[in-house]
Amino acid sequence: MPAFDEEAFQQWSKRKLDQAVEELIQYKVFDTPAIQARVVWGITDNVLLAQVQEGGHGRDFRWLITGEDYPTDHVPASVAKQPRLAARHFSLKWQLGAERVQDLPPGARANIDPKFDLKEMSEALSSQAMRLYDLVENDALWPKT
Repeated sequence: MPAFDEEAFQQWSKRKLDQAVEELIQYKVFDTPAIQARVVWGITDNVLLAQVQEGGHGRDFRWLITGEDYPTDHVPASVAKQPRLAARHFSLKWQLGAERVQDLPPGARANIDPKFDLKEMSEALSSQAMRLYDLVENDALWPKT
């Protein structure tokens, strides 16, 4: 296993976190652009987990996940107390989402832009869920609690 390069991780994670926060702002997850965010776990050039919250409002944070080959996603803090549990939650959420896409009834499929390949989208999300689950299950990647 290669040595951990702290500087490379800091640069990569800052760039990815900034991009992910911009997405949250663009999609109006938060009411204000004053967002506080901090990385809590990650693997350089792969995936990171962060905690984000609106600055100065005292609201609970949200778990945020993003990465090179992972979607940017977020969930309330209440779903997990630790980063590893949050990652496990995202993996399950994505697997269930992939199954829902596969099981869309014909009437619902008719309302979706035909340029979207639902089978391809479902397979990609399922693959991302499985890769994340493999990371969650690797004890060597997580701090001892």
